Amino acid sequence: MDLDSRLHGCEPPTSPLDTRPAMLFRPALLLACAVICAAPSAGQSVELRGEALTGEMRSELAGELPDAKPAETRFEARRQADRAAQRLGNYLNSQGYFAAGVEPGVATGPPPEPYLTIEPGPRFTLSSASIAYVDGDVEAPAHEAAEAAIELEAGAAITPKAVLGAESRIVKALQAEGHAYAEAVPRQVIGNRDAATIAVTFKIDPGPRVVLGEVEYGESLRIRRRALDVLVPFKPGTPYTPKLLDEFNQRLGATRLFEVFNAQLASTPSAITEDGAEVCNVVLTLIE
Repeated sequence: MDLDSRLHGCEPPTSPLDTRPAMLFRPALLLACAVICAAPSAGQSVELRGEALTGEMRSELAGELPDAKPAETRFEARRQADRAAQRLGNYLNSQGYFAAGVEPGVATGPPPEPYLTIEPGPRFTLSSASIAYVDGDVEAPAHEAAEAAIELEAGAAITPKAVLGAESRIVKALQAEGHAYAEAVPRQVIGNRDAATIAVTFKIDPGPRVVLGEVEYGESLRIRRRALDVLVPFKPGTPYTPKLLDEFNQRLGATRLFEVFNAQLASTPSAITEDGAEVCNVVLTLIE
């Protein structure tokens, strides 16, 4: 499994990765090692073994395992061990242990006893984080806002949640700067197993800048358009921000005149400005 899968919480990979030797893969446990065995806790039927496991980590991992009845057959014990291995492998990945090894096994008994041999390996840190735009650059203020939104520090422990959170913040920052259709595309993640670091390049399709056009009310309303015009929090030509549409929807809801109300950008632009921004009308869906 590649590192980009691990940054998706062990989902299938969604982006091509650098396949240099530094790329990470789950290592197999090739050498037998001495183990420190901990007695299973009450209700926990899978024993955790591992020379590198600290008491704190052992307790943390044990807390991630569900209670289960002791296995009566070797087949049941193996199933318990396999399920526990997958669960703890995913958990270690979520905490930034991208090179962890979790090997299931069954002690002969009787009774048969499932166990895991765990080599957590190092906790990975971030070497660098950058943004690459897939369809041209964006204006300086938008790029500065996007970079400020990363909020990841080189040298700090890195987790899938932190990477996905940064990606979400980047997109929201660009949308707040007028790129209404900004979206993330599959990122590039390059890992260095020896150094226990990863470098992330967030790939973003910023889309065009958008300015707001006219409000399209439809023709079936009984309420006068003039009465609704006073609720519009922008003028034609105002740069788009999500907050403007949110405010418009809040004002419509505050009237309590409509069972259904929604203000959203039109699916196609009505014009293109001289500097290349798309003019998008705001379409209202209103049911009285």
